[in-house]
Amino acid sequence: MNQRETTARDARIDALTRKLGMEPGTAGDQIRHAAAQNPAVASALRNLSDGDIEKISAVLSDQDAARKLLSTPQAQALLKMLRS
Repeated sequence: MNQRETTARDARIDALTRKLGMEPGTAGDQIRHAAAQNPAVASALRNLSDGDIEKISAVLSDQDAARKLLSTPQAQALLKMLRS
């Protein structure tokens, strides 16, 4: 990936976090914080496709869908890993 593609991908991720909210405790704030604290999270976010970014945005913008998704065993295991 060249510098222009990296910058464009970072801009899309930035737009996603802004769309989800920047206030403390919002999904966007939590994603931004996780990426800043964990290089693996930042790398994973940079490698998302545009379609993946849209899906994440759609799910996290719908509180019921987000709760349902985040309550799955897979999501709980991922969250535990990301927090460590």
